[in-house]
Amino acid sequence: VNRSGVPDAQIVLSERELVLPYRSNKENSGLSLRLDWRVEGKAKGTNSYSNWHSPVWFDATKLLELGVEVVEEDSANYRRRSSRDKEVFIVLAVDSPAFAKMVAALESDLEEKQRKLQLDVENQDLRKQAKRATERLQEEQLSGSRLFAIDAGLNAEQLRQQYGDRSKYILTKGIINYRWNYSGKGNKEKELRGYVARLSNGNIHVAHQHRLQLETLTSGKITRDSGEKEPRFQVELAYGSRLEPWVVGIRAWSSL
Repeated sequence: VNRSGVPDAQIVLSERELVLPYRSNKENSGLSLRLDWRVEGKAKGTNSYSNWHSPVWFDATKLLELGVEVVEEDSANYRRRSSRDKEVFIVLAVDSPAFAKMVAALESDLEEKQRKLQLDVENQDLRKQAKRATERLQEEQLSGSRLFAIDAGLNAEQLRQQYGDRSKYILTKGIINYRWNYSGKGNKEKELRGYVARLSNGNIHVAHQHRLQLETLTSGKITRDSGEKEPRFQVELAYGSRLEPWVVGIRAWSSL
């Protein structure tokens, strides 16, 4: 049923957005690729892309819109975190403005560190900082995931109307929750923030025939290798009527 009719989305992602497993089970005819997605956080500059998956758009108003019942931490009705999980629709975008802002922030950070180094060329700490900033920018440009969670909602049809490009926007299900962030000023000031805990369909099964293609493109090394820079392959994915993904095809990576 999921694959019948016109796909809700059909999109091409690369190894930048699809993480290979750390280990390969050779006895298994298939394997899974994990979607590597990110969010744009509230902080400015290069610190705004944390692993907490709390996007800048996920504030108290958004939690209310999603029908989340918020309970104060000191309340007798405060529940453990996992019991507050709620499944909603998540919008993922490839090559969104959030990714462009990330690259721009790293470029600005590098320019600042290079400027400081020019004023004190013998300073080894500044030299190391500039070198690391250069490496971070190169890593982002070559291998950083371009897939960002940009919105969430309760109505899939309304979200698809708003994000109509089915080759750029993925509509999938995900689990959200909330936390209280404290300012650090005596822990008296706090802010309510939502976050995307995980995607409901974040792992994508690769059937046997596609696994053979993947083995060819990766020279038989179907394992995640942090030493790899540019992606080696790209995958065409389709999302069906139930918003569940499957692999349409795999081919060699191309920057075009």
